[in-house]
Amino acid sequence: MLLTSAGGMAASLLVLGLSIRATSAATCVAAAVAFMATFSLGFGPVIWMYGSEILPLRLRAQGTGVGTAVNRVMSAIVGMTFIPMYEAVGMAGTFYIFAAMSAAAWVFVYACLPETKGRSLEEMEALFDAGAAPSPRAALS
Repeated sequence: MLLTSAGGMAASLLVLGLSIRATSAATCVAAAVAFMATFSLGFGPVIWMYGSEILPLRLRAQGTGVGTAVNRVMSAIVGMTFIPMYEAVGMAGTFYIFAAMSAAAWVFVYACLPETKGRSLEEMEALFDAGAAPSPRAALS
């Protein structure tokens, strides 16, 4: 889901940048709707679940807290840098930069985040924590 979301976000932001340059209002609206749809299918909801699926029990609460804080800080950075970036590189250039960031997110998800579908929490813990003692909960299973 994350790969599809990141790819769709990158493509829609690229189209948005191109349509702004071509001053095509209908295409701009369609690209913005496509961005919101692809974000809502993957990065919007899945990120909140993914951290709790990959973190070991002993670190889940702290990791989720750190993940939430990073998510909010990054959202603030995007919001605070949009206008200065627009002034520096133009509206189309701003969306090209965001498209490149989404493409980089696709590469990161592909290279670094394993699929969790069909795996137990204990299997995920073993994947990320190879060689460590299993959590007490895994021993009870």
